[in-house]
Amino acid sequence: LNEGFATYYSLLYAGHAHGKDDMTYGLYQNLKHVLEHDDGRRPVVDRHYDHPYEQFDHRAYAKAALILHMLRSQLGEDLFRRCVKTYLERHRYQSVVSEDFNRILEELSGRSFDRFFDQWLYKPGQPELDVQYSWDEKSGLARVSINQKPSRPVSDDSKPYWLQTGHQRRGGEGPQTQAPAPPTVFHFPLLLRFKAGDTVIDHPVEVKEGEEDFYVKLEKAPDIVRIDPDLTVLARIHFNPPAEMLLKQLQDRSDTAGRILAAEKLDCFDNEKTLDALKTCLQGDEFYGVRVVAARTLRRIHSPEALTVLCQSLAQKDARVRNAVVDAIGYFFSPRAKSTLVAHIEKEKNPAITATALKALGPFHSRNVRDLLTSSLSRPSYRNMIAVAALKAIRAQDDPSYKDAIVREIDKRSPDFEAHGIGTALATLAFISRNEKDKSDIRNLLAGYLNSPRQSLRLNAINALGELEEHSAIAMLDTFASAARDTPERDSAQRAIARLRSAGKPADNLKDLRDEVIELQKSQRDLKKDLDALKKQLEKKNERKPQPGGK
Repeated sequence: LNEGFATYYSLLYAGHAHGKDDMTYGLYQNLKHVLEHDDGRRPVVDRHYDHPYEQFDHRAYAKAALILHMLRSQLGEDLFRRCVKTYLERHRYQSVVSEDFNRILEELSGRSFDRFFDQWLYKPGQPELDVQYSWDEKSGLARVSINQKPSRPVSDDSKPYWLQTGHQRRGGEGPQTQAPAPPTVFHFPLLLRFKAGDTVIDHPVEVKEGEEDFYVKLEKAPDIVRIDPDLTVLARIHFNPPAEMLLKQLQDRSDTAGRILAAEKLDCFDNEKTLDALKTCLQGDEFYGVRVVAARTLRRIHSPEALTVLCQSLAQKDARVRNAVVDAIGYFFSPRAKSTLVAHIEKEKNPAITATALKALGPFHSRNVRDLLTSSLSRPSYRNMIAVAALKAIRAQDDPSYKDAIVREIDKRSPDFEAHGIGTALATLAFISRNEKDKSDIRNLLAGYLNSPRQSLRLNAINALGELEEHSAIAMLDTFASAARDTPERDSAQRAIARLRSAGKPADNLKDLRDEVIELQKSQRDLKKDLDALKKQLEKKNERKPQPGGK
């Protein structure tokens, strides 16, 4: 009701100000974010939490925005807008719960949204669909088979979530009776789209079973098959058309979402034809989002030929695409990738892209990279993004010889460094110094920030002391950890102390393992002695037995 609306209306405004493609790309990004972060354990509406900030994750932002998009898609733009307007006017200056919004949706639409709210808001997860397509030339039928994997019930050791049983539909915020959750099979509308030349056939269906087959009569085999073409369903859809179909989809100028998804799925086909298509897309598609996804796909293909295409595609006027290409090149460990990044840093005017290239230099240990990273520490930029990127590359190199350069920059630039920049410097300094014999100078430097008037710097210093792995810092951290009041400093100090105390455990564990091995060896020797004694007893007993035929 708060962050969800804010996120969704940002997407609506992007579509209004910059065109429908921008909104489509925003929906795609939010869907990716949800599918990457949602583990199916907590619903959007959830009262079970230890700290309020636990509620402000992907569920409150991206997932809630996508749920609003589903509502708008089912109601239509005009009715959805009227519902939102009525909701705002009726509840002006009041506290609200999800049922208040549901009540207005039902009042103005004349439809029940109980099932919608139950499955999308009050229960965790989202549908996962395995989709298969086949064409029967003889009957002229396209078959789309959908296998919906039921969302798994939450395990006993996870946080409980509300179940529909016993909840107050009109008095409270969702289900309130806790009980084991049965697997959920979602019920939702889904659009199937078939394209053959200039002909487009849209076929809406209702998905409501675990396994369903849908048949569509067509005049000829489609060139392109699209499942949920307008991104109106929050679902993980596994649909892998053949390469030829994806290549045609990548060239369909009328379908931006289709081109984005085609560019993404082509990473399964590492061949010359695919690389040529991605190169054409990266260098010529009219929408920047498609070009960004093409760059990421080439990164995942990760072949020398893919790197060549990326290096040939750096001349991008759109900074967002240029940044994506630089980022993709940074995933290749090769002399060509290194030389391309270094050369690009020297001529790049955009500090954000320069920062992306600098971060990518972490794997490369050479004199020119070292000089470049060291000089970048003192290079001014918006919010010190260039210096911060250099620090991240230095951390990746894990080289303590950078220590003096970082200390100099902290002393010199501390007044104009933002808290984030100083925090990154302190954390990097602690990390690369953690294996030094004498860490007292770094410990004292970090301790100097524990009483900073800025809370963010105090927290950065506490976390850095944990990374330094210097046990003598436990006493100073304990002054924060033992505070009675629940504060971010106390939580950070407790985590840092736990980290410091666990740093010595591997050696202890090794000693325990050594003792256990010695004990096992002793037991084995004792067992061998017992077996030898038993063997001798048996031999003596056999000697006493009368021989066959004897008297």
